[in-house]
Amino acid sequence: MSMQGPYPQFSTHSHNLVVDSDGSLIMNEEGKCVVSRISGELLTFANTANAISSNDNVNHADLENETDLYREGDTDRSCWNRNNILQLINLYKEHSNLFKTTTICNEKVWGMIAKEMGVYTSEQCKNKFKKIFQIVTKKLLQMIEKTRAKKRKENQDKENIEPKLKLTVVGQLKKIGEEIKEREKKQRETTQGTSRTKRTGNICIK
Repeated sequence: MSMQGPYPQFSTHSHNLVVDSDGSLIMNEEGKCVVSRISGELLTFANTANAISSNDNVNHADLENETDLYREGDTDRSCWNRNNILQLINLYKEHSNLFKTTTICNEKVWGMIAKEMGVYTSEQCKNKFKKIFQIVTKKLLQMIEKTRAKKRKENQDKENIEPKLKLTVVGQLKKIGEEIKEREKKQRETTQGTSRTKRTGNICIK
């Protein structure tokens, strides 16, 4: 089920909702979905407390335990560990409102985040943040597809089982119906026999 608009909390000129191929919102386990700036410069989590997603049953990856988020291989070659990544995410959340304003450019906001990080440049922070959400989005899509595949299999199994159950139920009902008819037939025969006996007993012989 695709979520349909409108979404008042996203009715801005600068952000778009990120959805999967079926149009369903990509959610995390905290009830937040991924949105992207129209400029394509970054991805962020936005609160969707009033939104209902078809992917609520998806077991989303825990950012704190996701080793891919700080695996070596980033283009900037900077070293990121678990604590650095959690700090980056928290700092982004703290500065998220600044990314939405038109009075300050995003580069300056990343500069502020980098200054608080203390060991990375603004470019490294921005690139790492984008990398994190590329990984998260990919994994969410994979888990969504696995969940849908599981549901499809369950539906197929249900379709295969239901006809058998239906036949069994029909057979039982037919048997019960036959038993009822047999009892009614015996009751009629008994009633008819009793009536004949009574009529014979009432005949007067002169």
